[in-house]
Amino acid sequence: MNWEDILMDIAEITAIAGILGVIATILVGFLNNRNSILKLSHHVEELRKELKELGGMKSSQKDLLSDHKNLTKGQENLAYDHEKIIDMQNRIKEILNKGEIRYENLNIDQKEIRNQVLNLVMNYEKLVGENSQLRQENDNLLKVIKSMKQSKSLYYNSQENYQEKDEEEEEHEF
Repeated sequence: MNWEDILMDIAEITAIAGILGVIATILVGFLNNRNSILKLSHHVEELRKELKELGGMKSSQKDLLSDHKNLTKGQENLAYDHEKIIDMQNRIKEILNKGEIRYENLNIDQKEIRNQVLNLVMNYEKLVGENSQLRQENDNLLKVIKSMKQSKSLYYNSQENYQEKDEEEEEHEF
C-alpha cells in the first residue's frame, strides 16, 4: 500500500462520512420539521376548539344580555306599578278621611242610627254563618237517619229470612 492508496481511502472515507453527515443532517431536520408540523397542527386544533367554546360563550352572552334587558324592562314596569299602587293607597286614604269627616259631622241621632245599622249588618252576617252551620248539621243528621233506616231494613230482612228458615225446618220435622 502506498501513500496514494491510503490517501485515496481516507478521501473516500471522508467523502462518505460527509455524505452520511449531510444525509443525517437532512434526516434530523426532516424529523424536527415533522415534529414541529405535528405540534403546530395540534395547536391549530386546540385553537379551533377554543374558538368554538368562545363562540358558544358569545351566544350565551347574547342570551344573558337579552335576559338583562328584559329584567330591566320588568323593573321599570314594577316601578310604574308601584307608583300606581301608592296613588291608589293615597286615594283610599282620602276617601276614608272624608268618610270619617262625614261621620264626625253627623249629629248624635244620626251617629246612633249609623251604629245600629252597622250592628244589624254584623248580626245578619253572623246569622247567615250560623244558618249555614245548621244546614250542614241537618244534612249530616239526614245522612245518619238514612243509614240507620237502611241498616234497620237490612236487619228486618235478615230476621224475616231467619224466621222463614225456622218455619221451613219445623214443617220438615212433621
